[in-house]
Amino acid sequence: MKKEKKEKMSFIGFLTASIIYFIGSILNFIDKNTGTGTMFLCLGFSFLCLATTHLDKKEDKNNKDKQLSKNHNLKGSGKYGKMV
Repeated sequence: MKKEKKEKMSFIGFLTASIIYFIGSILNFIDKNTGTGTMFLCLGFSFLCLATTHLDKKEDKNNKDKQLSKNHNLKGSGKYGKMV
């Protein structure tokens, strides 16, 4: 439970940083400062990607377990006969 709360806080922190960098990027593009605007835009996308790594790991684990059990049940019933 404590780990889930920590991951949720990390998600919110990275998401907030991403939004702030996007706002900074927009303001720099408005001021015709495209170099800094591009850098802030890249940083915003980087923090957005970091935020998604902390999102719903539990659900992802359940999906992997279901996929593994599905593949295990289908083992040996291939197009070319029984495969080990």
